[in-house]
Amino acid sequence: MRFQGTVDGWFETREAWRAELHALRDVLRGRGLGETLKWGQPCYTEGDENVLILGALKDCATVSFVKGALLADPGGHLVQPGENSRSTRYVRFRSLAEVEAKRAALEALVDAAVAVARAGLKVARLEGEPELPAELRGALEADAALGAAFAGLTPGRRRAYVLLVGGAKTPAGRASRVAGFTERILAGKGPNDCVCGHTKRPPGCDGSHKHLA
Repeated sequence: MRFQGTVDGWFETREAWRAELHALRDVLRGRGLGETLKWGQPCYTEGDENVLILGALKDCATVSFVKGALLADPGGHLVQPGENSRSTRYVRFRSLAEVEAKRAALEALVDAAVAVARAGLKVARLEGEPELPAELRGALEADAALGAAFAGLTPGRRRAYVLLVGGAKTPAGRASRVAGFTERILAGKGPNDCVCGHTKRPPGCDGSHKHLA
């Protein structure tokens, strides 16, 4: 379940990487960015533009750049969530010493990301690639694991999720669909794939689960 409290509350309730996340927060706030809570994660903004998101995986704290693909990275710090990820890139931190060691590089990346936001630059989409609904894009940017899992899906599965989420008429409806699909995406499944293992026509669901005793 996504965190529903305040930004300060998010930091205070972290069990893993708490010290590193607090240190990273200090760095980010020192660059003049706005700070808010979006998709259950601390999000840092320039005007109306989402610039980066602070979060954590099991093995590290992360700073995810929404348009990281547009940033120069001479130090090689940016990580691509998956080979099909078009936009997001993140930097990993596993200790306070690493936060300090990468501080100058992180500040340079943040400043470059702010410049990208101010210039209104966009990551080019591949021909035929659908536009992600804002609610789906936000969830993928906020959760590095979810973003990597979505990027690893086949183009057809990604398109199916885009169409299903985008088919909801309201932002709340689209957000609800994203939440409902999250576990499937993390499992590498498409919206119509079998998740119970009883289908006789894999990978799709043939309704076999309906006849189980």
